[in-house]
Amino acid sequence: MISTIIFSKNRACQLDFLLTSLIENNSGIFDINILYDHSSDEFKAGYEMLIKKYPFLNWKEESNFQEDTINLVK
Repeated sequence: MISTIIFSKNRACQLDFLLTSLIENNSGIFDINILYDHSSDEFKAGYEMLIKKYPFLNWKEESNFQEDTINLVK
């Protein structure tokens, strides 16, 4: 299993395309972790839709980029 961290801010639509491609083509070799952030409620709603669409992925809303990244790497 290859552990992967994807960083995303205010780009839920682009993230959806990436996740679709990874999931369709990865043969189950990736452990996908997403660290996301948003600057408005509209962007937050986009991420909430993705969390519902891909509940089997590890989602982490950013609170402190450095600490969150370190925790995901562990």
